[in-house]
Amino acid sequence: MLFLGIISLILGALILYKMVRHPFKYDDGAINFKGYASGIIFIFIGIYVLFDHFKIL
Repeated sequence: MLFLGIISLILGALILYKMVRHPFKYDDGAINFKGYASGIIFIFIGIYVLFDHFKIL
């Protein structure tokens, strides 16, 4: 579970980094809110899994 939490945090950080670097979709210029949401969800899942692993929650 520790590995899953770390991977989820890294994946969420990479998704958010991509969204900050390229915030607009290429076709219509709209902000890609699904990318921000998925990055934040991955980070929350990673934090929850790590807290559960270390019995903090």
